[in-house]
Parts: sequence; C-alpha cells; structure tokens
Amino acid sequence: YSLDGKKMGTGLVDPMAKIPLRLYSTNYHIEFGEDQLDELVQQAARFRLSTIITSPEITNAYRLINSEGDGLSGLIIDVYGDVMSIEVYSIGILLRLPRWIPILHNITGTSKEIVSTNILRGTKASDSNNNAVSFPPPKFEKVIVTENKIKYEVDFIKGHKTGFFCDQRENRKKVQELAKGKRVLDLCCYTGGFSLSAAIGGASSVIGVDLDENAIEQA
Repeated sequence: YSLDGKKMGTGLVDPMAKIPLRLYSTNYHIEFGEDQLDELVQQAARFRLSTIITSPEITNAYRLINSEGDGLSGLIIDVYGDVMSIEVYSIGILLRLPRWIPILHNITGTSKEIVSTNILRGTKASDSNNNAVSFPPPKFEKVIVTENKIKYEVDFIKGHKTGFFCDQRENRKKVQELAKGKRVLDLCCYTGGFSLSAAIGGASSVIGVDLDENAIEQA
C-alpha cells in the first residue's frame, strides 16, 4: 500500500531482510495469491523453454528463471543437464521451493536439484536456510554440460554463483567465430569458457588467467 492507503500490488514481506519487500504483482485490480505465484513460476519456465534451443550440439545448460527478469525477485535457477541449480535470496521463496521443485522438474525433464541460499537478514548472509526449510545434501558435486560442441565441468560446491555463466553463451560462440589465427588473452577466465571457445575456433595461442586456482584446475 502507498502512504495514503492505496493498494499498489502484492508481494512477500520479510521485515528482517535487507530487501524487506519483494513485489510480484503491480496489478492491484486483481487478486494475487499462492495460485497466481505458482502460475508465475510455471509461465517463466515454459517461456524460457520456448526460446532456448537445447540439443547436444548447442547446449544443455541454460538460465531457467532469471529473478526480476521473470518477475520472480529472489529466485535464480539454471539447468545443467539433469540438474537444476537453484539460488535463493528470499525466505518467502525458500518456503515455497518444496512445492515448486517437482513442478519444475516435470516441465524441464530434470530429476535432481541443488539449492543454495544467500539470504541477507540484518547484517549477515545466511547459507543455513535460516532454519525455515531444509533440503537433503546432494549426492553429487559436479556435472558435465555441453555448449557449442565444447564440454564444461560445472562444480556446484567450489564454483561461482550457480556453477557456470550461461548468459555468456552467445558471446563465447562469437569469440569462437572470430578467433581463427588470433592470439587470445582471457582475463578472469573462470573455468575457461572463452579460452576454450577461442582454442576450438582456431586461435594461434590462448592464455587464460584467473585468481581462482580451483577454476583454473577445472579448465
């Protein structure tokens, strides 16, 4: 509600959070409850699958739900082969995950998930699920994915963010197309996405540099 008492939309509130209000509907003329929130999650997943070409030659790794970009503030989900890698930034979202995960597995055809939390409450970030809901520890740490005929290892334990940077897929492809005969320096290379793309594209030499020794070892 606004200061003068007018309804402005519907969201989830956590008074202790650094972002205490996450808005999921600005249409105050219609009712927006749990059913509508569930539908928003499903719509986002189905829309993404309608725009992504998944095949062994192109990719089996992609961003399924993109937080505010899909109207779902506090939720990021990447798909890596048979695994959904889920990052949660909101207690409200976390509490609803047990309901959403089976639905999303059904839509994507995945069967496993890994959940990490980065929920800012007060002055601290919690990775302990804030005792709100618990998920069994995964029986896997890594998965191999394919992008533009290159295989990458995604490490869910030591990797950054959800494990891989799916949003750079088209840029990596462009580097592959431009690299023939070139000398390539890939700074902050992480697990070597651009480095490997340049090498496959015929670069005369490729150097990848990163502070993260684990990422370099993976590459």
